[in-house]
Amino acid sequence: ARMLADAFDQVEAGTARFTPQPHEAATYCGMLSKEDGHIDWRRPAIDLHNLVRGALPWPVAQCAFRGAPFKVYASRLAEAPGGEPGEIIGIEPDAILVAAGQGTLAITRLQAPGKLVMTAKEFLPGVRLRLGERFGVLGQEVR
Repeated sequence: ARMLADAFDQVEAGTARFTPQPHEAATYCGMLSKEDGHIDWRRPAIDLHNLVRGALPWPVAQCAFRGAPFKVYASRLAEAPGGEPGEIIGIEPDAILVAAGQGTLAITRLQAPGKLVMTAKEFLPGVRLRLGERFGVLGQEVR
């Protein structure tokens, strides 16, 4: 925010330097689809965390849990012992720790089917999660 304010001041003072974007370095990005938000737990945790951040406000990162779509609105990377991709390997007061292909994703803000978006801290008292339960990929059966 401070840099933006400085830029406005420079434009107003006539001291701003404008640099054109090199068009040969630009790439095309197609329209996002709902499937672009599907979480594949076999991917590294850093990729999943970036998907969660990049899929807001639409299409929102989504996975399957207990046979229903489950939306993930915020996450962080976590240190935890490994497990199978999608497996709940830890439950913290403010996060659900889920094993990824490499590393662990901590889900901190989510939306269960038919519920409002809530923090993991708000979600956990109302659901009985068990270590070893699995999150899956939408449209695929959890094994």
